Amino acid sequence: MAFEFEATLVVPDTTAESLSFADRPENHQHYLIIQRDEESRDAVMPDMENVYVERDDQLFGGYGGIESVLLSRTRLMLRLTPRMARQMGHHDTVSVGFGEDFSRQVDELVGLIFRGYESRVARAK
Repeated sequence: MAFEFEATLVVPDTTAESLSFADRPENHQHYLIIQRDEESRDAVMPDMENVYVERDDQLFGGYGGIESVLLSRTRLMLRLTPRMARQMGHHDTVSVGFGEDFSRQVDELVGLIFRGYESRVARAK
């Protein structure tokens, strides 16, 4: 089962190696945060254990469990392991759409956050 929404707010943070999306700038119902862990930023770990993902609430988040990442000019999709899918509310895919004007920034942050895991990242043309 997939969880998806369209973001009107995109917050790329190269310093924190974090990428956040929300369905609206204030009083958002849906959000997605993807962040590289500061403590193990340069490590490549099994199960991507130094990449944090959260959607809508801290209850639906955790480290690792990302099988693959698909990035297009207007959509980011994460395919999750069964463990992380349970943690994310039984969603095996998390997908967020965003405006094309954010495409370059999102691409840059995906490169930073998933550094060392390039074999699991696909960029659609």
